[in-house]
Amino acid sequence: LTSVRDLYHDKDLLFFANAGVLTKPTDKTNYQRDTNVALFAHNWMMKETQHIDPMKVDEETGVLGRISDSLISKRKLNVQRFNLYNRAEILGGRLGTDPFTIDPNVGIPAFNENESIDNMISFIERLNDETEIDSGVF
Repeated sequence: LTSVRDLYHDKDLLFFANAGVLTKPTDKTNYQRDTNVALFAHNWMMKETQHIDPMKVDEETGVLGRISDSLISKRKLNVQRFNLYNRAEILGGRLGTDPFTIDPNVGIPAFNENESIDNMISFIERLNDETEIDSGVF
């Protein structure tokens, strides 16, 4: 995994997900003694990779939920989590709103159903129109 290490040191890799859930280096002679997770059970590994919390510090949250919590609390960013069909444990967090679930039988809610101004759609189209090279310069 030297290429992963090099990417990390070059600041080209933010995080590496779904690589397994181990709490320390483990091999076939000591995995039963040294692991807190069921390494060879697909259903448990799916659950563990959504949580990435092998030491059970915050079992009710998922790894993406904790990342969004950090962005909300430390960076003061407005973060929203989206989910398709059913609740994914990976999105569970403590801050912000609950994940927005998109029901495939209903689809995505219509954008701006109740316009606050009469020409809202044309206003949004102008706002997102083509830009010039210096459009963002004030």
